[in-house]
Amino acid sequence: MNGDNLTTTETDYAGETDATLDPDRNRTIAIQYERRELELEFELELIDNAPAGYVRLAAELRNVTDVDPDDFVEKRLGSVLNPVFSLTFEGTSPIFPAQQHAPNLRREFGVGTVDETVEELRQRGEQLYTQRHGILTQSVQDGQKFLATMWGVYDFVEQTSPEANNVRLDLLATDKEYLFDNLTRLSQGERDALSDSDSTILDNLQRILAAVPEGLGIEDSLYSVQWAAIQERIRMLLNDESGSLVVRAPTSAGKTAVYFISTTLVVLENDTRAFLPFPTTTLTDGMLKRLITFVDALRDESDFDLTCGVVMGKDTKPTEIGLSREDDVYLDAAEFTDYIESCHQCGNEHLSVHRECAKCGFRVNEGWTKNGHHQFECRDTSCKSTGARHYLVCEDCDYKYDFVFDHDGTVRYLPDLVVGTPDKLYQMATTEAYSEHSTYSSLPFFGAPHTPCTKCGRALTDMNGYRAQQGDTRIFCTACNHSTETGWNFLDRPESSDIEYRPVGHVVLDETHMYTGEFGAGISVMVAFLCVLATRLRSPGTLGDIDHEISVDAGTATTGNALEHIQRLIREENPCVVPAEDERGEHFEADEESVRYRILALQPVATTNRNSFRRAMVHLHQGLEGGDFERELQDAISDSGRLFDVDALRLLLGYVYRKSDGSALKETIQDYYRKETGTNLNLEFMSGEMTKGRRRELLDAVENLRMRMLLANMVVSLGLDIDNLNNMLLYGACRSTAEQIQAVGRTGRGNAAGHAAIHLFPNRTRDAHLYARFHGMLANIDEYVEEAIIQPTNPHVTDQHFLTC
Repeated sequence: MNGDNLTTTETDYAGETDATLDPDRNRTIAIQYERRELELEFELELIDNAPAGYVRLAAELRNVTDVDPDDFVEKRLGSVLNPVFSLTFEGTSPIFPAQQHAPNLRREFGVGTVDETVEELRQRGEQLYTQRHGILTQSVQDGQKFLATMWGVYDFVEQTSPEANNVRLDLLATDKEYLFDNLTRLSQGERDALSDSDSTILDNLQRILAAVPEGLGIEDSLYSVQWAAIQERIRMLLNDESGSLVVRAPTSAGKTAVYFISTTLVVLENDTRAFLPFPTTTLTDGMLKRLITFVDALRDESDFDLTCGVVMGKDTKPTEIGLSREDDVYLDAAEFTDYIESCHQCGNEHLSVHRECAKCGFRVNEGWTKNGHHQFECRDTSCKSTGARHYLVCEDCDYKYDFVFDHDGTVRYLPDLVVGTPDKLYQMATTEAYSEHSTYSSLPFFGAPHTPCTKCGRALTDMNGYRAQQGDTRIFCTACNHSTETGWNFLDRPESSDIEYRPVGHVVLDETHMYTGEFGAGISVMVAFLCVLATRLRSPGTLGDIDHEISVDAGTATTGNALEHIQRLIREENPCVVPAEDERGEHFEADEESVRYRILALQPVATTNRNSFRRAMVHLHQGLEGGDFERELQDAISDSGRLFDVDALRLLLGYVYRKSDGSALKETIQDYYRKETGTNLNLEFMSGEMTKGRRRELLDAVENLRMRMLLANMVVSLGLDIDNLNNMLLYGACRSTAEQIQAVGRTGRGNAAGHAAIHLFPNRTRDAHLYARFHGMLANIDEYVEEAIIQPTNPHVTDQHFLTC
């Protein structure tokens, strides 16, 4: 700096600059770049005790610079901050494990070549290589070259379905001959049985498939694994089997489509109801939205009179609606505008809740019970009805969503397909079963005898002996002030009466890698509980075998013992698994030219992990806000021929495991950003405890890039899809590899490959293990995820669910 003339310059890695700086001139500040001369040793050692005629090579780079261990500055100046060395072999072929996803997948699918020597070493328990304080990487272009660095990279490639094995969706839905020709998993006898005039399976299936393009967004074809799973469900229905179907497929392989198609077919063929539980309100939110769209398409494309509902709490605080108790109130129809953004018929967004008296159709006044339920009063004083039907209506085309039921409507009218959270289901069956008069119990949802009200359709039941003692065969419906003749009572249930039983007969368990520990045992108890409760409600005087059976659709992508885990979860020894172990190569192939996402693992260098993480977040965010880095990145994307641009990489998500870390990182990142730029950064931390409304606001902001940086915890790994999420930084290793794969698997779902940088903690056991066996852990397809073990018969969990209610 010379007088008023300011000279700025940049130095290279050695501290040199091209600018002319004269330290002898007045008012000049000279900054000296000090660097210690380092002394390094590089040692190669051949160890000849390796089996199969091979020798083992040990390479070590050591810093032997003499420094005073008590002098912090001298130690820093004598450190090698980012050492790198390379090895090149000539005239020999080193044995080294495959470090990328594609060759390991090909071997798993039974289509890759097997190196007999490598397999022999594996079987003998030999480690093909070990590493310490660094990561060794084999060159992709030249297998005889290796690079040792302080960081490692691993690419996960796309697992695609061979196009030749896919089936045309439009022809399956319209061409019966094409449909029969593609029932390749069924025997000739089974296909003949399907063509019998009494069978409705294929007719129902074709009408369901006709709704798939509009309802699920699948336009052209079904993947071979999807069609194989659907065929297995057809076989079970044809043979009157209530077995379980397990779909093993990677993320984004279309398991949800299988669940919806299979579940609807079971509901129609068995005249039953289905429940789709999800462990978090975030997942339930997303699935409810998809279910409404699918059921609307089914009703639009066919004459199916299917209905759907939800069992879930809502974010409204009781005090906001005049209640004093702390329990959540339930999701109400007025909130369905969050799930139906525009009318499915006309496309307009003008939707409003419509409430009418269940008896006379007049308008009603609203209120709330002490239990958090809606209560109504007809404005026609002569009617005196206290019940109402409520649903969304399009204000432009008058389309009615009267087939979608909120929580109270689900309990009263028993829709065919229900999504919800397990905790609310337990509350309905236990603490709330008799919270009101037994006539209006929630037990019909679980299979209690009931008769629909002849006026409003509500499921009327009476699970006590009072009517029997009085000889009364009528049930009074306070929702519409109408008495319905049932012809039965609690003790006398003649077959000639109008009695009905509609228990849950089908359950979907998605993302079963999350069903571990007490929660997994609880889900297993829940499925068994539904069977026991339906049996006892139908035959209360018997204590014999459980005769109510529930079929299950389940799936997973990331548990090392997936089949054993699901067997315990659903308590079934031999579920139908698609694809079978020897079929995976028929349904999936590794696309080496398409990287799904890349994982970069590194440890902090000369700084703390927190500082390393916050610097990376801020500098990457700045780099994608214009300048040379963004231009060079866009040029590289254009040269690659990939169909995306730099906008697909602008959203940056910081993934943390602990909520306390999320709050602390938010503050320190904002402080560092303010120091670097002089401006404030709009940054939020999203967790599962955030209200649904606030979470939707954040998701809308980041998906539309109004907010380009977000912190989140494991709520992201629980099936939350965020458009344009392709850049992720992880604050340490996840608590399990399954969580890591699910979290990082949220990226790379479009045309852009995902990028995930894991900032490892050197002092944490799991982080150190991942660093020491980086390629080995990620490359081992058989064991790269932990086993998820549950004990389905768990007295402790049973006590928690039932004795403490």
